[in-house]
Amino acid sequence: DKVLLHLEARFRKEIKEGKRSAIRKVLNRDVSSKKMMILCIARIFKRRAPQDDQRTLISKTVYSLELTDGWYSVLAKPDHFLSSKIDEGLLCEGGKLLVSNSDLCGSEDGIDPLDECYDASPGNNVPILYIYANGTRLAHWRAKLGFTIATDCNVSWSHSLALRRIEHIVAGGGNVPCIDLRVLEKQDLQYLEAGTDHGRPRRVISEEEEIDRRCLFEKKQVTLVERYQSEIEAECVKEVDDDAPDLWRRHVMKYGDLEACNLTLEERNKLEAFTQKRQEILRRRVREEIEAKLEEHDLVFQPSKPFLRVLVGNRNHESGDTSAYVTIWEPTKEQLDKIHPGRIIRMGNLGVKDNKFQGLLQLSANSRTPM
Repeated sequence: DKVLLHLEARFRKEIKEGKRSAIRKVLNRDVSSKKMMILCIARIFKRRAPQDDQRTLISKTVYSLELTDGWYSVLAKPDHFLSSKIDEGLLCEGGKLLVSNSDLCGSEDGIDPLDECYDASPGNNVPILYIYANGTRLAHWRAKLGFTIATDCNVSWSHSLALRRIEHIVAGGGNVPCIDLRVLEKQDLQYLEAGTDHGRPRRVISEEEEIDRRCLFEKKQVTLVERYQSEIEAECVKEVDDDAPDLWRRHVMKYGDLEACNLTLEERNKLEAFTQKRQEILRRRVREEIEAKLEEHDLVFQPSKPFLRVLVGNRNHESGDTSAYVTIWEPTKEQLDKIHPGRIIRMGNLGVKDNKFQGLLQLSANSRTPM
């Protein structure tokens, strides 16, 4: 009787009322897979890692998971850190996971779990949900499956997992969905020099050095353009006029302008139209030739990439606590105005590098990083 009641309730919700579960909405591509949700581990699939990969992997077994929201399932791929936790027995079938900032790959136009071809197990051509250590936590066994929200955040951050401390960040464990950081030190804006074709390593330069580099480059460009401008214009005029219509060559090239020509109204309209088109072609050809000449002399300006490096600590930072560096690439003016020593800033979707800088964890952001 209970089974029939559950089936009836399921039919009423899904068919009559048109409600969909979390996984079905994600698979339909109607809701982002990055939203925070609680899923249950229905099955764990494993296979031995290839011999060549075993030296670089934390776990020597490659795992796949079937995660369910109680209604439907999705095939999931844990990262190396989470795979090691399966080896340790911390993640097992029947356990619940709080998943945030995951990536769904495959079936870009969406797929429905009710499709005949859909089967959430390895070896099938189905979407895979990639889950990462920094966006995954064990959930309480009584936690309700499906989408969930953080109650201690405002609305804009409520669908992201908030990490409490820098120590909880796993290097190489995917992006950090959300974390509160205290600004300890703000360095001056710096620039990563644009790459060159001469094998010279790129330098990190100051803002003043970048301004000087731009000015020197512009002077070299102006000098080269002045040197070749007349020659290029003459070549382009000859090239365009050689392809001019017969009417142009007979009248304008002979008499110099339209006023001196004895033309019918139709011929005058045609020549006026070609005159306007000729000017546009000449401007485009001269610009292309100048750009080619600049490229030939290696004078095409490549702007350096600005970045701001900030030393941060935990929200309630104390002496001896773990610190980290946040590098913000191409920061906006709004971001620069927000960052001051002593201020607490909430950042979302921070990248995490595998290697450290000066012995500290490296986090990365850009102009689109929410703060």
